[in-house]
Formats: sequence, structure tokens, C-alpha cells
Amino acid sequence: MNTTQKGNELEARVYDILEPIVGSGRYGAYSKLYRHKKYYSHDTETYKIMDVSVETFDSPEDDTPMFIYIFECKNYSHKVDISDVEEFNTKLDGISYRAIKGAVVSTVGFTEPTIRLAQKKQIALIKISNKEEFDYVIKREVNDFAYYNHSLDVLGGEDMSSPILVYDDFKFMSLLDSLEANHVQISNDKILNVPFLKNEEIEKKTIELIPTNLQNLTNTLNIAMEYLPDIHIECCDLPCSQLGKLVVKDKLINISNELEYDTPRWRFTVAHEIGHYILHYEYLKNKIDSYGETSDSLNLSQCSKNNFSKRLEIQANKFAAYLLVPHQLLIPKIIEMFVYYGINRGRLFVDMQQCNLDNYHNVIGKIAAYFNVSKLCVAYRMKELNLLEITDDALTYIS
Repeated sequence: MNTTQKGNELEARVYDILEPIVGSGRYGAYSKLYRHKKYYSHDTETYKIMDVSVETFDSPEDDTPMFIYIFECKNYSHKVDISDVEEFNTKLDGISYRAIKGAVVSTVGFTEPTIRLAQKKQIALIKISNKEEFDYVIKREVNDFAYYNHSLDVLGGEDMSSPILVYDDFKFMSLLDSLEANHVQISNDKILNVPFLKNEEIEKKTIELIPTNLQNLTNTLNIAMEYLPDIHIECCDLPCSQLGKLVVKDKLINISNELEYDTPRWRFTVAHEIGHYILHYEYLKNKIDSYGETSDSLNLSQCSKNNFSKRLEIQANKFAAYLLVPHQLLIPKIIEMFVYYGINRGRLFVDMQQCNLDNYHNVIGKIAAYFNVSKLCVAYRMKELNLLEITDDALTYIS
């Protein structure tokens, strides 16, 4: 059997395994499975043929997929080398204007340099066995990444009797676990049907935690302990990529020991987890045991996106921003800064002029220090209140 025939054989196996999964609606109600579909690359201005892909849509009328999952199949007699992942990553970069999740599939395994590169590029690695089905390697709940921890030898080994393993986001898991952790619906009893919430509804939840006569900032941990007596916060060792975790079944928030106590990042992580508890506990409690966070999920810039797969994180990020920077304290502070720096436009305008860049760093910096949060958190709150306008060319000069 030549190389092309071997490649086609593995592609057919992956397609056959994914077909009933897609057909059952586990990727979502509106999903399509393809083999050898062409995707336009802006880098090369050519079309790239992908081995197997799954596209998910918001509705049956949509022409543009919400997410694309691409499977690159390598049916080698040896472990997949780093050059294959480099080439695949280049392909993905060319069509990166879409929301794409890439995975390399092997029948043998991967070299350690390959694993390290895939880790950096956030590409999943899959070792597929002779079985024609997806089995759980071990029972693992959605996003409880610390629960499943195989060694590199398991993924890179020659044991063909093992089920499919994925190395994704610094962890090992089964392929179904990886799909589920990336918000793909796996089974009806695991579907997290989190409803859309308006900003006003989320902010109202934070206001309910804050006394009406609040004059000074209250530490997030104190708020949680005083107003949420049923939830407990503990600092502990978490996997290297994980900053916080809501242990749903125990009503427990775990915060990584890697975060320095009471720093902006620590406070935002705690507030984010409290947000999950306040907003999502009723939806999570019968679905999963725990829900973990990485630096990506704690990124406030995600709040500008609005799709279902990010809804949990968007809502928790907004909750954290509202809780840490309550408007009843923010507005007077903004007025104070505007008066002090002579800003009389009614908003902070930032373009490439040095004076406006200086105003941004002075105003945002002082407010961030006052609330003990990041500049990004303050900027997000001010933009939402229409009190901050930043031109596109100035975005790269602020932080």
C-alpha cells in the first residue's frame, strides 16, 4: 500500500468515526462533515484541501460556519515529526479569519518536540487505535482538565490497543473529552443550555452583592465569604495552564498558587469564578463536577464576541468586571480624573497624539490602581459606558 492509499485509509476511518457523531447532533444541531473540502488561504491566495473537517452553524440558513474543526490525518509507520505540525499550523494560519480548531491524527504517536510545538500552537494531537469507535479513556467531566493526566509515554507509545488519546491545551484526554472541553455537545445529558443574559441582568447580580452604602472597595474574597456563605475559596496547586476552577459539586473555588494573592489577576480570577457560581451553578450542577479556567478564558477581550460556545466565559468575565469595578464607585472616580487632567469632551479620546496617549495611561492607570484591577478591566468598563473611544491605530500603543 503506497503513502496516498494509507493516507486515504486513515481519512476514511476518521470520517466514518465522526459521521455518526455529527449526525446525532453532538456538534450542534446544524453541523456538516466533509472530506477533502477546500478552504481559501489568504496567505497563498490558493485553496487548501483539508483531509476531514466539521463545520458548525448558528442556524440552517447561515452560509458562514461559526466553528470549523479540521483533522489532518498522518498514517505513518513512525511517529509524527515536528515538520508535519509546522506545515499544518501554516495551513491553519492562512484561514485563521475563521474560528478554527485543528487536530493531527496519527496511528502511531508523536515525537516529544512535536508535542511541545502543538502545545504552543494549540493544536490537538490524536492517537487513534484499531477500534472504530470513540471510548473514554477515563471518566472526565467537562473542563475538569486536572482530572485526566497521562504521561507522554502513553500518547507517544506503540500500544495500538489503547483508545484514541488527545493532547490538547497541555492535557491528555480522549477525543470525545477534547471535543466536549472545546464546547462541542457530546450527549444530551451533558448539553449546557446556558441562556443569553443582557448586561443589565449580569450587573444586577453583582449589585445584589454590594451594600448600598458601600463607600470603599471591598476585597473580592471578603465579598464572597460574607455574601456567599455557601461557597468556599481555596488556593491550591493547579495544572500549569489553569488559573482557577469552580468545583461545582462541592461549591468550592480553587485558585492557583501561582497567582500572587490580591493582585489584579488573582482578584479577577476569583471574581470570574464567583460569576460562574452566581450565573451558572443551576445549569452546571447536574452536568459536570468542575469547570476550569485558563488565561484565554479569563480574557476580557472575549466579551466583544457573542456566540454560544463562549457564552459561559463572556458572562463570567462581565460579572467579574462589574463586581470589581462597580459603576457607583467608577463614575465619581472618572469625573475626578477628567477634572484633574482637564478632559472636557465628556469621554476619554485616544488617538496617536502623544497628549491623548498620556491621558489614557494617566487616567486608566490611576483608576486601575484605585480598584486594584488591570488597565484592560477599567478600559472595558469605560468603553461600555461610552466614556472611552480608541482609534484603531492607537490600539497597539496602549495596554
